[in-house]
Amino acid sequence: MAPIGRSVVVAGYAAVTLAIVLGGWFRFWINGRRFRRRTIAGLQRFPTYGAAVFIQFWERVVISLATVLMAAAVVAGIGLTMMIYYQA
Repeated sequence: MAPIGRSVVVAGYAAVTLAIVLGGWFRFWINGRRFRRRTIAGLQRFPTYGAAVFIQFWERVVISLATVLMAAAVVAGIGLTMMIYYQA
């Protein structure tokens, strides 16, 4: 089996880093939106009930996707590191 090239390793780690940063930015963005919607009492305010349901559902989906993206990036980074370590 041929060893993994340096450019493949750099591209792999760049993709892992980009995925973690992008996932973290999505989580930061959604949590910032939630923070800015808070009143002095700590409750979130929405224009209508339908908007509240839709916005909270959408935010949960984005947070979940960001978490999955970050977890997949960590697993891919571990896999890439193991491939480099165990190559012949």
